[in-house]
Amino acid sequence: MRTTLNVRDGLFEELLELTGARTKTEAVRIAIEGFVRQRKLERLVALRGRLEFDETWRELREIENREYEDDYGEG
Repeated sequence: MRTTLNVRDGLFEELLELTGARTKTEAVRIAIEGFVRQRKLERLVALRGRLEFDETWRELREIENREYEDDYGEG
């Protein structure tokens, strides 16, 4: 998607430096993805203590590990 932005002088140079991106497009993509990831993490943290998880995930992981070892002989 093509978009026109008005950005404060020097901000793109700072963004390029901080992200290590070679282009403005790459820098903006990295910044947006980081922002979205951070907000999602904040939402998950906000749910802390509000959800209950069944502990069967540990049993499932052990079964997967045993099956993998049986199939590939590693462990």
